[in-house]
Amino acid sequence: MANKEKRAKRAKLKAKNQRVVKHKSKDIRYNPEEVTVTDEGIRFLKLAFKEDLEERLDKRLQSQTFDELSVGGSRIRFDMALAIDGYPFELPEGVIEEDYEPLLTTEIYMSGMFDDVIDEVFKSALASNAN
Repeated sequence: MANKEKRAKRAKLKAKNQRVVKHKSKDIRYNPEEVTVTDEGIRFLKLAFKEDLEERLDKRLQSQTFDELSVGGSRIRFDMALAIDGYPFELPEGVIEEDYEPLLTTEIYMSGMFDDVIDEVFKSALASNAN
């Protein structure tokens, strides 16, 4: 491998590591630990999360189809593409990093608290795609 290629590879890795550190250092917007847990509070959190998720989906659908986004209708790939708990791949060129920041912490995402909201948005997008 030529020195130029090695430098480019190292620079790419360094940029990726800096993004990871930057993401981890930011506060996540939906942190139920900071909210008094009431039914109304949970409904509010879910509604705000749903609005942000739908907005993010609309942005993604401007540049790709639902099938491309979800790799043929996969719920897991849908979650990854929307960067719900972070984007697991290298960011595509020309995108705004803010559009790929996590909406939830991994812990909250894995808790299943927002699964009903994610399912609802996914099923709605899937149904819209079928029409």
